[in-house]
Amino acid sequence: MKGPKPSAVTLSDAERQGLEKLIKAHSTEQQLVPRARMVLLASQGLNNAQIARELHTTVDTARLWRERWLRLQPIPLADLSVTDRLQDRYRSGKPSQITADHPMDGARDGQ
Repeated sequence: MKGPKPSAVTLSDAERQGLEKLIKAHSTEQQLVPRARMVLLASQGLNNAQIARELHTTVDTARLWRERWLRLQPIPLADLSVTDRLQDRYRSGKPSQITADHPMDGARDGQ
């Protein structure tokens, strides 16, 4: 039995160019490239299962990035860049206790 058809992704020329530029750039963070590819494939009409198969990921991951892109798309690119749209969401929680000024306990004891 088939599930619901995923929402269509329609990209502006600027969005498409931004995604393609990210994919081609050698300096792009590694996690952003598959996310950009997922959005581009979604814009070509592929469903989440097809995207997952093509990129060797899960359907849930393909769905997540399609939905996140669609949720952020109304924000103008001038306010939220293509790169920013593909970043991980802020995660709340206790900040890391290990810093350059505060080494791990074992390192302080000479261990």
